[in-house]
Amino acid sequence: MSQAFFALEISSDGVRACRFSREGRQGTRLREMVLRPPEEDKPVEAQALAALEALGADKGPVHVCLPAWDFMIRNMTLPFKGTGRISQILPMEMGAGLGVSPDSCEIAFLETKKSATGTGVLALALEKGRAEGLIQTLGEAGYFVEALAVSQLAAASALAAMDKTEGAWGLVDTRGALVLMSGSRALGLRVFPGVDQGEDRLAGTVSTVLSEICGLRYPEITLDKLRIMGPCADALALTLESRLGIPAQGLNPADSEGPDPERVLAGDAGGVCAVFASWAAIRGKAAPRFRERGWRVDHFFASHGKALIGSGVLTLLVLVLLGAHLVLDMQRLRRQDRMLDAEIRRVFTATLPDVTRIVDPLHQMRIHLAELEQASAFAASGSADHRMVELLRGLVRSAPEGAPMHFTRLAITGDQLTLSGETDTYNHVDALKNRLSAQPFFSGVTITQATADQEEGRVRFNLRSDLR
Repeated sequence: MSQAFFALEISSDGVRACRFSREGRQGTRLREMVLRPPEEDKPVEAQALAALEALGADKGPVHVCLPAWDFMIRNMTLPFKGTGRISQILPMEMGAGLGVSPDSCEIAFLETKKSATGTGVLALALEKGRAEGLIQTLGEAGYFVEALAVSQLAAASALAAMDKTEGAWGLVDTRGALVLMSGSRALGLRVFPGVDQGEDRLAGTVSTVLSEICGLRYPEITLDKLRIMGPCADALALTLESRLGIPAQGLNPADSEGPDPERVLAGDAGGVCAVFASWAAIRGKAAPRFRERGWRVDHFFASHGKALIGSGVLTLLVLVLLGAHLVLDMQRLRRQDRMLDAEIRRVFTATLPDVTRIVDPLHQMRIHLAELEQASAFAASGSADHRMVELLRGLVRSAPEGAPMHFTRLAITGDQLTLSGETDTYNHVDALKNRLSAQPFFSGVTITQATADQEEGRVRFNLRSDLR
């Protein structure tokens, strides 16, 4: 499954938008590029957005590359060490050169040389206003700018990673820039008039810049080769090789290891730097990268803004419905509470008409009912004891005289009595039944069971009777 990446280079010869894809082992390759020539009556932000939209692909993160001549560049030696102190000093140094406050410029730097007396740095500065409008415009359209890179430095990093170059070498952009490299590390950057001044003058300018930067600042290094990119690259390579005696070669991004095997760039020599720079930025090989870790909140909203708005509206709707449900449910419970309270008062008044002051009807009713239950239980307890004594006296009087009669169980359930016992003959069971029937407390006396135990010589019986 392929993954799309976008890059944008804004230069003097136009705005180039590139779409790369990464497909398994094939690596990151250029799939499409759009060039929009400069339009004087249209803001650069609108031109950049139009170039990206012309690619016709889904929106996503964008790496922006700006040419070296958009930056203030200084090779300097600072009399101290430590990236922290360098980061504190450079905004003041570079801001003064740009004529703005330290807070109004973006600063990036590379350490080029370290010694006992100080640190050599390649410092670049960019006014924030140069990029803020572009970043905001693209972000609102759904393109999150992940980082800003310097086109020529990024292209040099791409070549170093692709060729695994070692030793000192130089990259010349015929549009007007030279990068001095040591392996994959940038040592110096110079800008000058481009190929528009003529090939011979450009070759002389490049020779002068190389003599200055190599002879004065880095006398200890010797250039092994030059790589040339941009319009008239091959012709300039031949001229420089003959003048300087240094192997020089024009760049072809369609090489097997390059970013353009499908030759999307055919016919656009000025786009070579943009493609290599974009390729390095996407692969994370471009250095330095301005504000690389910035705009994460903007990225999130730019990528998911529409979904967030939809989710927010839906969440708001759910909260409104939930609030309305709670309000209606509270009103329903209040009405139900008032109805139950009125019903309790009505029942209380009907049950206890003598009570005129109603404070807490439910509690008052419970107290009165408890008092009534206690009084009723107390009154019933005396009569029940008296009746039980009469029943027991009647049972004793009903036992046949002289008969061995043994009562084993007596149960009274409501108005019914159950009696179990043992005697010696069935006749005595019948006699007990008849004598109980003659008592005033018993009626409907029946024998429910009578069984003889031959071994013990006894008859076990069960009687049942209604109580009057």
